[in-house]
Amino acid sequence: TFRISEAEALVYHKGRLLGKVQLEPFEVKKKTDEAHSIDCTMTLADEISLFEVMALAAKFNVDDLTMDISGMVKAMNFKKKMTYTNVPASKFIR
Repeated sequence: TFRISEAEALVYHKGRLLGKVQLEPFEVKKKTDEAHSIDCTMTLADEISLFEVMALAAKFNVDDLTMDISGMVKAMNFKKKMTYTNVPASKFIR
């Protein structure tokens, strides 16, 4: 089992920053591929309005979203900050 904490993602729509998502800490059991529901909060970027997000939601296509992701991974005596950039959101959203 390992624990993910301090996890956040910058979310982009076709390269334009939409906002930042902060995830609540969660655990993943080893040797599992099951889906997890994770509580999170999204803060919109200053230049994005709620109306723009609602318009995007009406024609939502997960393939238009990418993320820069970071988080702290802890397992037993192992602790490491992980960072990934330009990750397709489709890898995480079903």
